[in-house]
Amino acid sequence: MKKLGGFVIIIISLFVSVLFVKSFEDRKKSFTGEKLLFFPSGKFIQGVACGYNNFLADLLWIRGGVYYGGQKLKHGSLEYLYHMFNVITDLDPKFVNAYTTGGMFLFDDLHSLEMSMKLLDKGIYNNPTNWYVPFMKGFILYLAEKYDMAYRWFMVASLFETKRGMAFKFANWCLQKEKGPEMTLKFWEDLYNSTGNKWMREKAVKGISRVILYAAVKYRREKGEWPENIVVLVKSGYLPYVPSLGGKYFILKEGEVLW
Repeated sequence: MKKLGGFVIIIISLFVSVLFVKSFEDRKKSFTGEKLLFFPSGKFIQGVACGYNNFLADLLWIRGGVYYGGQKLKHGSLEYLYHMFNVITDLDPKFVNAYTTGGMFLFDDLHSLEMSMKLLDKGIYNNPTNWYVPFMKGFILYLAEKYDMAYRWFMVASLFETKRGMAFKFANWCLQKEKGPEMTLKFWEDLYNSTGNKWMREKAVKGISRVILYAAVKYRREKGEWPENIVVLVKSGYLPYVPSLGGKYFILKEGEVLW
């Protein structure tokens, strides 16, 4: 039986790979540039999965990383991001990382709050006792400056978070908008330290860099010159502390943030 199961997995893997190649070639005939559909529909794949849904979801997750990375390197279109994550979570509705990573990518890369919320709502529906999906929804709403809605979703997340109490803390910070930079920095630091996902770590670096640059621009507007370094921003009250990731500190040089 084990040999048979392994054989079935190999057959399914080859079949899905053929689908990818065929989809790629078909789309090249119909579209130009980067408009290439990498994924067949979720329902179609479920029909040929033979019970190996989770395995296929993992396979598509890897293929999705290839698509995302390739498009980012070439500055190409990411219009199929939602479809990609929707198919993966159709196959494995409990794949929490796909919902949270997808939600962030859709908001940050595709600039679509609507699609981000749609995917995260699907994750909340399929994982009603998981705290991290509503937490991510709250944070994205916070980034979108929808503070009241963010507060509500942080509170929902706090009902299911058992150890750290981070969601409740972030909910309180939503009521104190002056704590915004501190809240944002702590989230990105936590995200970086809790994931091995290369693309999410890059987003954490990018997110902290934005906070520092925003503070530097505000300092320049009010003081008439760029701050000499990040320590100056902290001492002047523009940042709560000097942020770091993985033991490395950020550097501010002539209006540019380096890490």
